[in-house]
Amino acid sequence: MTAEGVSYDPCSQIYCGTEPASEPETQAVQDEAQRLRGRLRGWLTMHSYGNMWMFPYATHIRHSPYLGCERVPDHRDLVGLLDL
Repeated sequence: MTAEGVSYDPCSQIYCGTEPASEPETQAVQDEAQRLRGRLRGWLTMHSYGNMWMFPYATHIRHSPYLGCERVPDHRDLVGLLDL
């Protein structure tokens, strides 16, 4: 299986890992989120390399009849946070 916008080279800055949460940093964040489950109203992670606030734009890509993304259900809420 291949995906656009990622690399399968572990030395790449856009390495996607071998499976979801396969990398130690991601696993640590996932474990902490699970530990705090039910006690949080939100979660923010900072990506200092690109100086960006990132959130999941889409859940999957539609490959036909055109290339497009299906937005996550709370996309409008997430975009609204940019105006705060």
